[in-house]
Amino acid sequence: MSVEALWTVEYDVSGEWRNGGVMVLEMNRVFGGDTQYYYRGRYSVAWAKGEMEADVTVTHYHGERATPWGDDATAAMVKLWGKFDEGQITGRMIRPGFKQLPFRMTKRASLP
Repeated sequence: MSVEALWTVEYDVSGEWRNGGVMVLEMNRVFGGDTQYYYRGRYSVAWAKGEMEADVTVTHYHGERATPWGDDATAAMVKLWGKFDEGQITGRMIRPGFKQLPFRMTKRASLP
């Protein structure tokens, strides 16, 4: 399975999955966003383990500032660690000083 694709991202806060936006993974780069924040960063894949890691900067650009951790940061560094399996990546979002949050990504489209 190639991870280079357009993905939707959801995160779990208190047992409720919420829409986190979209991400494009291409050539070890991450691009994406939602209605309030844009994402950019780098990712790597350990194929033998079926794992991926990403370091993503999440930056506010519009509207209310509200992160999944409940603060109003204008920018945050977030590490994603996950396992991939046919069309899904599931794992946790790690932000220093905050609790880890589960996330899931669903592959929506191959890249042209």
